[in-house]
Amino acid sequence: MAMKKTLEGKQLRKESKPENKTEKRLSFFLPQQPGNKTNRRESLQTNNTTEGDINKGQDTGEGRKEYNHLLKHLDSQFERLREEMQTNTRDIKKELAGFYKQIQGTEEKLDALEHREIIYREEYLAMENKLIDAEDRSRRSESEEYQNK
Repeated sequence: MAMKKTLEGKQLRKESKPENKTEKRLSFFLPQQPGNKTNRRESLQTNNTTEGDINKGQDTGEGRKEYNHLLKHLDSQFERLREEMQTNTRDIKKELAGFYKQIQGTEEKLDALEHREIIYREEYLAMENKLIDAEDRSRRSESEEYQNK
């Protein structure tokens, strides 16, 4: 029954909308139609509060109990999420520390490889110089033999 009344109310509101801008502006100053009191009573009953309690400024306490219950629930959820976040943060820090150690180990290996590369280059250059010196000696000796003939 309430649905019919709300539907009728919506239809009435749609029909009573002003057609042009002048009527819209004027409708702002006109007194508003009072709402459907049965709907108000039904909404008050869902909150476990009667119209008399509201008029007297009293509350049955059900709303406060529900509020406290929801607040406790939200607090527990917040605490659980905070603990989960701290756990995740600790896990991430451990993983980062492990990665940092791997990086340090890799850098040390890389430094050792670079040092070996430098040593091998020096040895290669030294052998190349010896080869060049040997070739020069052999050419000199050949040219001396040729000149002596």
